[in-house]
Amino acid sequence: MSLMLCLLLAAAAAPVRDLLQQVHDNYCSLSSFSMRIEHQDSSGLFPGHHTQTLRWRRGGRFELLVTSKGNQRVPDYYADGRQLLMIQPGNIWRSEGLQPRPNTEPGWEVSSGPILGWLQDTPSSHIFLNPPREMPIQWEFGPRTSWHGRAVRELRAMLPAPASAPGFSLFVDERRPLLVGGESASNGKTGWELYDDQRLNPPLPPSLGDSPASP
Repeated sequence: MSLMLCLLLAAAAAPVRDLLQQVHDNYCSLSSFSMRIEHQDSSGLFPGHHTQTLRWRRGGRFELLVTSKGNQRVPDYYADGRQLLMIQPGNIWRSEGLQPRPNTEPGWEVSSGPILGWLQDTPSSHIFLNPPREMPIQWEFGPRTSWHGRAVRELRAMLPAPASAPGFSLFVDERRPLLVGGESASNGKTGWELYDDQRLNPPLPPSLGDSPASP
């Protein structure tokens, strides 16, 4: 790739990255947050359709709970600022440290998309704004201005050739620096996650994320 082409691509990507930075900074400024997440084949880890609710407060406390009836795969997550409790369907309990291990993306981060990663400042969440050399993401504005009935700006992430991984899109609210959702292709399917009912700095209890009583 010529130097001139590299400079042109960088110049074109700058406004997209600036917008993404605004969205990132908006979430990182919050002291508490809640939303509902609707999934459709959004990851290979948890395929199919399901919904979750997220409640988060500063200090690493959150609850990410499944609300879909009949779900048989996606766990509930409770974080108390130090430990992460995962309760899988079938009442299988497992605890681990909240801080993700290097070069890993835990199930709760995969399931919740970029927002919770930004709130928790996980290593994996840095990839959107500071991608590693091995994954040089190039951002551009996509053509879509409407997505799932929302007025949006499409931010399309592309990997330069000869990368084989498909690109993905993030959708930002047209008027506010809020992430509406994301979409990607995997195994011939288009998967997506939709972030709804977002509440900024809602009142949440200090005990948020404490382990529930064992049944």
